[in-house]
Amino acid sequence: MQSISTLMIGVNGEFRASLPGFFEFLGDRVNYRLAPDFDQALAALATQSADLVLVDAALVETGNNADVARMRTLYPAIKILLLTIFDRDFYAEPALSINMDGVISREKFAGQFVRLLDTFPEHPAVKS
Repeated sequence: MQSISTLMIGVNGEFRASLPGFFEFLGDRVNYRLAPDFDQALAALATQSADLVLVDAALVETGNNADVARMRTLYPAIKILLLTIFDRDFYAEPALSINMDGVISREKFAGQFVRLLDTFPEHPAVKS
């Protein structure tokens, strides 16, 4: 049974502190790693690929669009999503304009992430 490898970039604060409990709840369905910035994320991906990358919106707001483009070029098969604070539609267009696959919010993270797992049918662990 193969788990979905998830890399989260730039996640911090209370949300970051809540992640171990959430991912423990999911069991072996997901393994996750954290990277504070794009440089460390790219170094992590060079040693172990991922199925999914979640990029905190704060990193994109500070002008890291070129980093997203570079990641997309190097790893075209990885799903890259923008992680926003609130569940609002106005984040979708900017995310798609920088070649991300969509948006997931901290506000509704648990439900959205579990539904996201169903988009990985090649991972039998998802259908448990």
